[in-house]
Amino acid sequence: MPVCFIHGVNVRKDDPSYDRDVAARDELIRSLLLKRLAQRNPRYGGLKIINPYWGGLGVTHAWGQATVPNVSLLENLGAAQSYFQSDLEMTMLLKEQSGRASGLEPLGAVDPIAAAARRDVQALLEAVLAPLIYSEEPLIDRGPTPDAEAHGALEGMLLAAAQDIVADSAVVAEVQAAPSGDAALDLLRDHLDQRFTKRASLAGKPADAGASTNLEELGPSWLTGAKDRIQQLFDRAKSKAGRALSAGTLDAYRARLHAQIGRFLGDVFVYLQHRGDRASPGPIPKLVLNELHKARKSGEPLVLITHSMGGNILFDLLTTFDPALEVDAWISVGGQVGQFEEMKLFLASDRALGPPAKVKPFGGRVKTWLNVYDPVDVLSFLVAPVFESADPRFAIKDLKFKSGASTLEAHGAYLKRPSFYTLIGKELEQRV
Repeated sequence: MPVCFIHGVNVRKDDPSYDRDVAARDELIRSLLLKRLAQRNPRYGGLKIINPYWGGLGVTHAWGQATVPNVSLLENLGAAQSYFQSDLEMTMLLKEQSGRASGLEPLGAVDPIAAAARRDVQALLEAVLAPLIYSEEPLIDRGPTPDAEAHGALEGMLLAAAQDIVADSAVVAEVQAAPSGDAALDLLRDHLDQRFTKRASLAGKPADAGASTNLEELGPSWLTGAKDRIQQLFDRAKSKAGRALSAGTLDAYRARLHAQIGRFLGDVFVYLQHRGDRASPGPIPKLVLNELHKARKSGEPLVLITHSMGGNILFDLLTTFDPALEVDAWISVGGQVGQFEEMKLFLASDRALGPPAKVKPFGGRVKTWLNVYDPVDVLSFLVAPVFESADPRFAIKDLKFKSGASTLEAHGAYLKRPSFYTLIGKELEQRV
């Protein structure tokens, strides 16, 4: 069996960052999750990762989203305003350190970066790398024949190297003792550069980067280009302490968010309307099941990771479309499975069942179900108040994850963060 990632709504292959994001996520799963589990149980070593793509079966808008209002208030936001998600995350982090209660006024003469380093090195480092985490810009400029998989794997190596840093208590202590925010960032940059270079130098070894990784496709100067981008990210973080997001930036971001919500809701409605039933599965459950069945290997564990609506699709698969499927671990991320069951929207939902009883959905076929939620993600819900395992040996557990993202961005802020894989790795290694 493989590791299978089932994506949520608003995912399309024509997004310029799609292939790169998949490769980066695969690299993080391999290097930060599977390696850790394989140390406890060799069955988890070398598992294939599959990514069934159902976004092409989602909603289409007949008028091309012409119904989204035009809310652009400024004609020219400038090059620096092309960053929305990462700017918002860094601004929130620095506002928290500056002690200001509200507003978008300049951050003042305090040194919020130094305070952020003392408080949470991991949060600071992920905020610096947020333009990569949110896929707002690539790690290196793509050449005339870009290899998206190699590019994404390289980003995954950099993000994994960032996790190496925060796991090293000596490095964390050194950064926290830095005399200024700039000095703390310089230390982080130097350590990141060293650890990233080490990981990248091992990229030709399948155990470290996957057999499909071919960094030579990125051109002869890919490492120099990546290091230049790292320097730019840290320089940008230093300048961020003296400025904050403008209202115009937020207004422009609101316009993009409006269009995304239209497709978000549309994908949900399309799935619910066309999912079919057990005798005649609809196109989306049929596609995902086919990919799973093709990847089956006897004796291998099955690990399922779902994001958002992907969890609702998987729940229908496990309870209706393939009720014999056995799962070693399911990690649902930013999901609505508990909420859908409360609304009795699943094909297997029993409308007569309610509190104090709980749903026992899998009959012991899912050994571990970890449901990860961010308290500020308004689209993530708990499962433990509604579900319980039919087998007391197996676990259904909610895990809190604080991404550091804003309420606007938290829903998409899990899967390229090294801290996410560390959280679920700690839980799973106790159960494999």
